[in-house]
Amino acid sequence: MEHRRIGGRGFVGGLVVLALLATAGCGTSNDDDAGAPTETSAGNETAQVDSGEFVEITGVPGVTDEEIRFAALGTSTGNNPTGSCYLECFVDGVNAYFAYRNSEGGVLGRQLVLTEPIDDELGNNQQRSLEIVSADDVLGVFATPLIPAGFADLESAGIPVYTYLTTVSEAQRNNVFGAPFGTNCPGCVRLDQAYLVNELGATRVAALGYSVGSSSDCANAVGETIDFYSDALGDAETVYTNGGLTFGLPNGVAPEVTAMRDADVEVVFTCMDVNGVKAVAEEMKRQGMTDAVIVQNSSFDEDFIRENAAAYENGVIITNARPSGEGADGTDRALFEEWIGETGGTLGPEISVFGWYLAHLAVAGIEAAGAPFDRQSLIDATNSLQGFTANGLMPERNIADQHLVPDESDPSTLQSQPYCWVMYQVIDGEPQLFGEATPEQPWVCWPAPGQEYSDPELTNFS
Repeated sequence: MEHRRIGGRGFVGGLVVLALLATAGCGTSNDDDAGAPTETSAGNETAQVDSGEFVEITGVPGVTDEEIRFAALGTSTGNNPTGSCYLECFVDGVNAYFAYRNSEGGVLGRQLVLTEPIDDELGNNQQRSLEIVSADDVLGVFATPLIPAGFADLESAGIPVYTYLTTVSEAQRNNVFGAPFGTNCPGCVRLDQAYLVNELGATRVAALGYSVGSSSDCANAVGETIDFYSDALGDAETVYTNGGLTFGLPNGVAPEVTAMRDADVEVVFTCMDVNGVKAVAEEMKRQGMTDAVIVQNSSFDEDFIRENAAAYENGVIITNARPSGEGADGTDRALFEEWIGETGGTLGPEISVFGWYLAHLAVAGIEAAGAPFDRQSLIDATNSLQGFTANGLMPERNIADQHLVPDESDPSTLQSQPYCWVMYQVIDGEPQLFGEATPEQPWVCWPAPGQEYSDPELTNFS
């Protein structure tokens, strides 16, 4: 079956939508528990690293005999137009992982250090990035900008960047390592959407997005997805699409919801930030669409959902990260929760989990590079990592795959292969795993995107 895509891949700009789409791998993990000596495949060679043993390293920015220093750069919550916790929560996750590793003796006999976060004030990311380049006193940068205008400069300087991805094109830079796992093609058909429609027994679908970049692409692609799989979905159809909403919804969404109500919509896919999704969900309830299911891509936040339980009731949220609670023992999910508590960080927002994941990835790259290392060997070693899961926190991922440039003739470049998600549905105000997923097998996975419709395989990564 031909793999179809629609729309462009335009830069999201100042009205970027946070982590709209996420793709992930599926299978079994081969990355070892953090803190122990790690054997990591690097091309045809294998580097054996005792991460607690001191090795002399000279001439590498940010690396001294006592510490390995990284910068933190991004848009503060106060300057985030979505109002969601952003740079601060991302940094909480990074600091929690660093505290955990430092308690185990650090890396190569050195303590991991994150600098005081630098607020790019939304529009000054390039200026702040150039200041980091000029200072030349950190090994890499943990970045969560809404407008990543400085990433080209960080790439030119050869500085590794670990980022909460908001713009798909930035992931193609060889030095940029991102989470969530941004699909290389926001306008491509998605098996997970078809699966949800099928499981919900729906045949009348709607999609909403902002009039910017991948948000609009994502909304428009819902119709393409439902058309593509319609025969397998009981002749389901997309009866309402609006990929031109104004960011922030200054005029509300009453007319749009009325149109969906009049079209007897049963499922509403949203390509929006959480506050936009909340506004749509509240208006749906107000207009009597109580049985319709709203679907939110990423930005899972249990506290936010509970605080807005009435709006989210019956809603579905899609994410990458392993659930908390039962089934998390022995994985980085349990460690994350423990050390977020130890460091006083913010537990709820998904972005905190991605901060931890990327900090683990940075250390795994150092271990894979061996010692002595420099920035370039760190970048190369990180790109060599295969099947990385951060100790069962995320689906399996070959790190270099995120740099692939989409090629419509090669479906493997469009979305992750295999393709995995964690899905929740809000029942009686509480998010519960959707369908037949369990805490022991929380991910639903397909061998590859763009295939004939099939039910997913329940999967665990630990």
